[in-house]
Amino acid sequence: MPCSQLKLYRLLQQLTSFSRARYYVYKPQRKAWTAYDDSLTQAPVLTKCFTSLIGFTFGDTFAQWSDRARKHDLLRTARFAAYGFCVHATSCHLIYNLLDQSISPEAPTSARAVMTKLFFDQCIFAPISIMIFYAVLKTLEGRPKHIRATVRDKLWPTLKTSYVIWPIANLINFLFIPSRLRVLYLNVLQMAWNVVLCRIASAEKPALEKRRSSDLGSKSRTQRPKKQTLSQYLQSMRKPGRHKAEILPLNAGSRPATISHSKAITPPMQAV
Repeated sequence: MPCSQLKLYRLLQQLTSFSRARYYVYKPQRKAWTAYDDSLTQAPVLTKCFTSLIGFTFGDTFAQWSDRARKHDLLRTARFAAYGFCVHATSCHLIYNLLDQSISPEAPTSARAVMTKLFFDQCIFAPISIMIFYAVLKTLEGRPKHIRATVRDKLWPTLKTSYVIWPIANLINFLFIPSRLRVLYLNVLQMAWNVVLCRIASAEKPALEKRRSSDLGSKSRTQRPKKQTLSQYLQSMRKPGRHKAEILPLNAGSRPATISHSKAITPPMQAV
């Protein structure tokens, strides 16, 4: 066999062995993807719910790890995971299916269809979903009275930060991602977004703290007793039922005694 043919034969052997090794390395991932795809076909909503649960759990875990908290707050992670399982997945499933069915179903990837879906997603669905997010979190924390103040203080900062990420992400979503895989695509990006979202949600707003301190200060000022003038004090002392104490002058060496209008106390007798 000539030298050139031998080199080509060895090169083909190496490529074949590499492709076989790559097949065996990626075989578990292929099986997992096939199982996930089958689960999406059989139970799409439940599969997306578990996908969001995992996404929000990892997102809050990464957020707490990046904040370098001394102790991991498991209740906070559980609240985020509950929101992802119960609210986020079902709402995304319903909204994206509604957009696909109602806006140019014959040409879903056309420029008109994509821009219309993007407008409804970012201008209508995004603010509503953020308000629902904070309402659910405050309810799970046991502080439903703080929902209005939290939404008022954090809606615009969260929405402004989301407009940096999600318009481009959803443009790719509506152009290239199939409808049944959109929640998976969103949850992959949600890993990074959840870090930002969890930080914004768990951070205390300085304006909110100032407002609470001012409210407490006003309450304490209203509860303080009013200062009385000298005339008001004398009038209150002249009211019936109040007894003024009088100091009786005594001889040197004796203790002063007090006497009231109702009951007199006599001083002790002095020894002669």
